[in-house]
Amino acid sequence: MASSAYAVAAVLGILQQEWWVERLGYRRYVAGCMLLYAAGAAAAALSESSVELAFARGFQGYLIGPVMGTCRILIQMSFTPKERPAATRAFLILIVLSSALASLVGAQLIAWFGWRAVRVHRRQ
Repeated sequence: MASSAYAVAAVLGILQQEWWVERLGYRRYVAGCMLLYAAGAAAAALSESSVELAFARGFQGYLIGPVMGTCRILIQMSFTPKERPAATRAFLILIVLSSALASLVGAQLIAWFGWRAVRVHRRQ
């Protein structure tokens, strides 16, 4: 359910991206998405039910879904045609590298603290 919420919300975010960018500008839009995405990650980690998790992941999907396209637009606007291939290559390498490192760090944390450490549990 959380994965579906993430995917559907990402599509909605992509559809509304232009509206947000027209009002905020690209840089504020990306910065706001990143900040709010982090808040969504905290909400997902602190969720106590599958419904809360689905809402938190949907919130994250809405924010991060359009960011890749926005970053590609910013590369087109910010770099000269001669500089764009190198900028695009660096952007894509960072995406792949960060995804790989996140998986490695997550696996190491699970090895050290056990699988229950993936989520934050509140004690009552």
